[in-house]
Amino acid sequence: MLSEIQFGGRITDPEDMVIMVTLTRHMFKEYMFQQDFELIPGYIIPHLSTVNQFLGFVNSLPTHESPESIHLHPNAEIAYLTQVSENMMANILATAPPDTIEDIDEAVDVYEADAPATGPTKEMQIRELCTSMLSRLPPLYNPFTIPERLRALGNLKPSVIFLRQEVQRISKLLDITQSVLKDLVDAIDGKIIVNEGLREAMDSIYFAKVPPIWHRVR
Repeated sequence: MLSEIQFGGRITDPEDMVIMVTLTRHMFKEYMFQQDFELIPGYIIPHLSTVNQFLGFVNSLPTHESPESIHLHPNAEIAYLTQVSENMMANILATAPPDTIEDIDEAVDVYEADAPATGPTKEMQIRELCTSMLSRLPPLYNPFTIPERLRALGNLKPSVIFLRQEVQRISKLLDITQSVLKDLVDAIDGKIIVNEGLREAMDSIYFAKVPPIWHRVR
């Protein structure tokens, strides 16, 4: 009654209902009436007599709940902490001065001057990074030879179907990666105009992040 009616009356997913039933069977047993019962280590039902004692006990509980407090594996916190760290770093980077290339002519003058005494500009650093990545990119796949090699392996095999899909994805990613990096170099050299997509890619590369346009490749 507890798991399927009182607590699970609004659960529509069968798998969620299985979890609810399992948790109730684990938690609601005779041992929960024992004096030393602990739902999880460190979380007990105190045997106190006054309100102040109960308030003191509640205030003594940790302010940060561990995953074990809701019967999750300790590693469940890793994903959460990773996301918090990434958001914090993104917010810190967002406060940096937005000195992207607003004036291409000025950037070209700086580049042609072979760097001022204060050191390389942001645009020059980005250009160097783009050139370095371009030199390390593998060559693009030949669209004519790939189908022949896949046919030789057997087109209908599940592993070959999976391989073909992965080759298509990586080929598309390599193509757009190379294109964006070349466009960034040309934009810094003043050969093309910087659009919003290139501006985002420029800032992402400068802050050692993956450009959004690469994330969108499917």
